[in-house]
Amino acid sequence: MSKIKCIKKLKKKQIISLLAISFFTFLFIILSVYLSHNTFVPCLFITITL
Repeated sequence: MSKIKCIKKLKKKQIISLLAISFFTFLFIILSVYLSHNTFVPCLFITITL
């Protein structure tokens, strides 16, 4: 039973991390479109990834 609970917890964490990644990707796309041809965008993206 404890194994199943552990798997469920792991899946929940994976879903949360996937949502976070997709959210940041979405933000990055909006920023790159909004601030196109600007050197600020890659710097910001590097800051987010680090």
